[in-house]
Formats: sequence, C-alpha cells, structure tokens
Amino acid sequence: MASKVVLPNLKPTTKTISLRLPAHLLDTIKTVANAGDVPYQSLITIWLQEKVVHAVPLHHPRPGIFLFLTFLIEGDSLYLWLL
Repeated sequence: MASKVVLPNLKPTTKTISLRLPAHLLDTIKTVANAGDVPYQSLITIWLQEKVVHAVPLHHPRPGIFLFLTFLIEGDSLYLWLL
C-alpha cells in the first residue's frame, strides 16, 4: 500500500522570466497555441526546448567564443546552421 509523502522543501523546476516580444509575434503565438488547444506559455517552452535540444555546442580555439551547430530534419532533408 502506498503512503503519502510530504516534501516541504521541494522547489519548482521552472523559473519565471520576463520576455519582450513584438505584439504581432505574441498574437501569432497565441493564435497557433489556441488552434492546438495548448497554453501559449507552454507552446513557447516547447519550441525553446526543441531548439535547444538541436543545438550542439562546438569547441572553438579562442576562449570565450561559443559556436552552436543547429539542425533540423524534415523528411529526407537535413538543414544545418552555425550560430
């Protein structure tokens, strides 16, 4: 039989941020989220997670310089960007 566990010091895994977006961009995001019946904040989080997961850090010989190889796979095509 399972017992109830109380974790009073458990901290949330998310952090609140402030993000400034052009009004038309936010309106578009809200429209897309509404069409998918998803809260727009959740949709933004999903999109950011997808982008970060596909960003692979690359070593650069100069300290303090970071490069990211970003990729997208669509069907049989592979698209690469160096950021």
